[in-house]
Amino acid sequence: MRVFGKRSSRLPKGIGRAGLLLIVLLAVAGACGGDGDSQEQAERVMGRFLEIGQNPGATAEVIIGKLPADLPSGLPEYPGASLIGSTVTTDAGQKGYSVLYETPDPLDNVLLFYEDALEQTPWQVGFSTSEETLAAVQFGKQDDANFIGTVIVQSSNDKKRCTIFLSVQVSGEAPAPEPFELGPSKPLPRGFPAEMPLYPDMTVTGTAWGRSVDTTDFQVSFLTKSSPQDVIAFYRNEFQSRGGWTITDAPSQGTAVGTSFERTAEGQTWSGIVGADAFAEDPTYTQCSLQLRIGPEIEPTPTAAPP
Repeated sequence: MRVFGKRSSRLPKGIGRAGLLLIVLLAVAGACGGDGDSQEQAERVMGRFLEIGQNPGATAEVIIGKLPADLPSGLPEYPGASLIGSTVTTDAGQKGYSVLYETPDPLDNVLLFYEDALEQTPWQVGFSTSEETLAAVQFGKQDDANFIGTVIVQSSNDKKRCTIFLSVQVSGEAPAPEPFELGPSKPLPRGFPAEMPLYPDMTVTGTAWGRSVDTTDFQVSFLTKSSPQDVIAFYRNEFQSRGGWTITDAPSQGTAVGTSFERTAEGQTWSGIVGADAFAEDPTYTQCSLQLRIGPEIEPTPTAAPP
């Protein structure tokens, strides 16, 4: 049973977060008013925004009205465009630079400029797309496979100005990972049934729950010092001792093991799976996932009557 799955984005790589960054940076830059206090406030707002979703140890710097001091040289700048601000983020050896401009020129003129400029050595266009109010160019550097760049051009509704968002990422040598430290256990998800067995001496690291018309889904991720086999054996024994549960062991995949469970009683069907595997960040721990779905009773599949 797959309770929770990943949803793919319909936006080209890098455009989703860039679009949000455009909105926020434009808003705070417009509120600056030119004085130092307002600029500091704008930088704080953008700094907090950039922290959302970042890995621990990642850093973010916001610069209103200026370019980063160490911005890679040679990047094309649209003639006459007004500089609004820039950001610098660093995460696990990868450094990202983003610069925001504004121009009264039409979108097609801006796009053609960047397409031409980014076809000159050392740059090379990898992809370009254009619609009525949005255009994007993805480009690289001929002598550096780790260099990734994007230019996004967005026209205002009245077509009287364009916003230009230029973003590049440069990969370097990743720093040595810090030793893993186990944090405090998180609370169980809201409404998690008390009847479900919980592994002793576990530390909950993540939870999720969701509700549809007639079903409720729960997911609990946890770490333990026990082996993957011990975790699965615990749940297998717990369900078997309670009676009424159907237990089916999943085929092992490398060091990963799991078992599924199901019970129908009082008009409800409880079903789910427990999986356990070695924890990649620290092999002395086992990483586990407990998924549970509670829904209406599943009617048995009718069998065909003998002829």
